[in-house]
Amino acid sequence: MSRASLAVALLLAATGVSYAQQKITWKQTIDLPKGQNISRERADMLGIEFGDSYAEAKAKLEKLAAEGIQQTPAKPAVREMERIFQMQVPGASQVMTAGFVASLRLERRMPGAGKRTIEESITVYLSAPSSGNQVVAMERFLHYSEADQPRISEVLAQLKAKFKADPQVASNIGSTTYVYQFNDGQSFIPSKPPRLECTPALNAMENIDGIRYLNQEGECDVVFRLAANHGISRDHASSLNFSFGDNARIKAYGAADFAYVEGYIRSLQERTRGAPPKL
Repeated sequence: MSRASLAVALLLAATGVSYAQQKITWKQTIDLPKGQNISRERADMLGIEFGDSYAEAKAKLEKLAAEGIQQTPAKPAVREMERIFQMQVPGASQVMTAGFVASLRLERRMPGAGKRTIEESITVYLSAPSSGNQVVAMERFLHYSEADQPRISEVLAQLKAKFKADPQVASNIGSTTYVYQFNDGQSFIPSKPPRLECTPALNAMENIDGIRYLNQEGECDVVFRLAANHGISRDHASSLNFSFGDNARIKAYGAADFAYVEGYIRSLQERTRGAPPKL
């Protein structure tokens, strides 16, 4: 069976059948340095960096949560979303469970004009423990009342200062999208008219095909995308959606994670194989 078909088979959830269950034992097999695909002064969102561990990312989110308006009654500042796969071990009547924290989410309210608040959510996407359970992508959403709507031009000025480049731009009646694309650590704009084909691969690690077809041309190593919905004018934002993905890191880590699980299952197959009869 090919790697692709095996990986797909491994990730099928076992349903309606009773099997003995066993949890996978994770071991880290790859660890890329921070700043590999984009310089570290550019590679963060609110201080959260690509390559941060689960513990580092959670601590930074909890610090950000403390800056917001505290809710009564208090709720957990950061929610953890797990990804759990149930994999039937080929040739054995048991199911292997592989689970890990795949994302962290913070929802907070920040003071706005008068009694209004600015609604904000921040989601951090993590790789599996075989690649260190590290940050590979981030997303941030802000929603404003009319009195708090920021000027898009001022947001862009901050981004240009951070990335030291101009974005690709695509506009329509109600919104404008801005994309910063990086190739081999440098800002990159395709020679053809930009079609904003490169996107932050927020969910690519959910399946092997998402990893295989990611960044095939090698020109979308890191992508930052801002979608601004227009507010009281075209230069005001009623909402802002930031997404940021280290696609090269996602591809390397995703391939390593699927390979680790595949190898783990193969080792179980070897251990459960019976001895041949004497002849």
